[in-house]
Amino acid sequence: MRTEALALIKANYADFGPTLACEKLAERHGISLGVETVPRWMLAEGLWQDRRQRLKPVHQPRARRDCLGELVQSDGSQHWWFEERRPQCTLLVCANSPQAKGRVERANGTLQDRLVKELRLDGISSIEAATAFLSRFMDDYNRRFAKAPFSDKAAYHPCP
Repeated sequence: MRTEALALIKANYADFGPTLACEKLAERHGISLGVETVPRWMLAEGLWQDRRQRLKPVHQPRARRDCLGELVQSDGSQHWWFEERRPQCTLLVCANSPQAKGRVERANGTLQDRLVKELRLDGISSIEAATAFLSRFMDDYNRRFAKAPFSDKAAYHPCP
């Protein structure tokens, strides 16, 4: 099992982190492994580095906002979303205020990793196909990463 999983990772998911590689092994190849197993195997094979080896220390996290909509901001991320299959283009991402700029930047970093790979795996190389794919991707992304506000009271104000 280990040999087969590592061969698939090397062939198809060499630039994936272990969590995403583990998800794709299960989704696309029917190989269900523990979330601790894939990182351990990838570390041993030199396919991945532990976060402590890759990243500088993280800043203190900011407390979650009280109300829905308190931190709204959008940002465009020009990137090689389709790798070499198309020229660079821009993806717009929303958060909710100047204080949320870090959150938007973090989302762009995650998307520049995960979304690019998902588009590659699905053979998507047009903006139209990517736009259609994004609603499905966003539902899955939000299911995995979204955090609910403490209150569902909206902080939005009506436009005059």
